[in-house]
Amino acid sequence: GMGGGGKTTLVMNIHNKIRGTQHFEVVIFVTVSRDWNIKKLRNDIAKKLDLDLSKKEDETGASTLLFNDLKRKKFLLILDDLWEKVDLEKLGVPTPKENNGCKIVITTRNRGVCNDMETDEEIVREVLPEREAWELFQEKAGSAISSDLEPIARDVCKECHGLPLAIIVVGRALRKETHMVVWENALRMLQNSQFELRGMEREVYLPLKFSYDHLETDTLRNCFPYCSFF
Repeated sequence: GMGGGGKTTLVMNIHNKIRGTQHFEVVIFVTVSRDWNIKKLRNDIAKKLDLDLSKKEDETGASTLLFNDLKRKKFLLILDDLWEKVDLEKLGVPTPKENNGCKIVITTRNRGVCNDMETDEEIVREVLPEREAWELFQEKAGSAISSDLEPIARDVCKECHGLPLAIIVVGRALRKETHMVVWENALRMLQNSQFELRGMEREVYLPLKFSYDHLETDTLRNCFPYCSFF
């Protein structure tokens, strides 16, 4: 599904609900992202297992060590934000089979990744329908939406294209704004801003940029890139 559509939130909820139950011996959540490499991904998985791969200098030895640890466990592995196929054999992750009860869940914006990974089942994360999008926007914008502002507020909400992330950040940014001109400026920005950013959809980027620009002071804006490093 599209970025900002709630895929990560969904699998995080799955992770939190299943972890600590009897369904799996171990539940592992790892964010992969666009700039991934197989060594880093393997190490991230190993850390969740308290497994030290540092003594294995070669890739084959490290993947074998991870494989041997996982093959003894009934595991759920969640790989969030895949941009391309991950070779499970090179990674060191056993292929789930019916007789071992293991599962791998992936999230991706690209349906071709599901084909390349030969997934058994695909769930498309759709955007919110108009009614649910408006209800979420009202919840986040709160009492700022008076009867006078409601028509333009609905237009602003539509510019979020049903994406939960966009609705939340724009709604929160406008939560205390009661002046029509502020809402008009917000709508104009969301409709007319130029967009050129490889790898991110316009519908996701513009609401995030609006929220960033709407921060009250330069100090807060300067804190934003600093916090992104963590």
